Amino acid sequence: MKCVKKCSLSFSCLFLLATFVVVQSVDAAPVSFSVTPLFDDGLGGGIPESSVLNDNIVAAVNAGQAADRTVNGVLFAGTIDGDGGDVPTTGGSVSVTTGPITIAYETGYSDRVFPNALPSGDFRELLRSNATSAGDGTTEMTISGLTIGSDYRAQFLMSTDNGSSRSQKIVSGVDESAEFTTGTGGTFSVLANFTADSVTQAFSLASTMGQRSTMASISLAEFGAPVPEPTSLALLGMVGVLGLGARRRI
Repeated sequence: MKCVKKCSLSFSCLFLLATFVVVQSVDAAPVSFSVTPLFDDGLGGGIPESSVLNDNIVAAVNAGQAADRTVNGVLFAGTIDGDGGDVPTTGGSVSVTTGPITIAYETGYSDRVFPNALPSGDFRELLRSNATSAGDGTTEMTISGLTIGSDYRAQFLMSTDNGSSRSQKIVSGVDESAEFTTGTGGTFSVLANFTADSVTQAFSLASTMGQRSTMASISLAEFGAPVPEPTSLALLGMVGVLGLGARRRI
């Protein structure tokens, strides 16, 4: 019995250690941001639809418009009732659920804009209608219904009037994107890559010039859980061997 107790203790310790390593390999990863300006295609068609990433999309929201819009095969769900069923005119909390995913954010009102290199069709309407923050210049956003351990990519599209400039950045925890200036500075795509360590991920769109912040759309792609590192798999294998040994001694 004495030997069995010792083996059980070793088995328990190794199991906890292996579990810790596996969890650490997929948990609490920082958000990695990238900011890309979107340019005219040079053929008179404006910004190309391929600027909207369409792989593994699980949810997408047309942030400033009640109408659904489809761009590059991605359906951006309309948000709240608007003026004549088009552009929302009232603010408050906006929440759109697609399957298990809910994208929610605060908005002061919706505004029609005329971004640089305006495309046509649904893409034009998606970029023209923006959700605009309340007076403090910050838009709080949450994406919930996430699977812990899965890799995700959020894409935010930003545009403003040609005649004005809005400098903004997106923040999540201690991580933040580079600052970008819409309007006279152009139209931007901001990507946020992260591994979910909770069912909810929070973002803030913040003005860096004391102005209202604006955004056109949010989309989310899911890529599943990353493969455990070799060291994690080796530890799990050791746990299995020791477990069999302990059971045989019993």
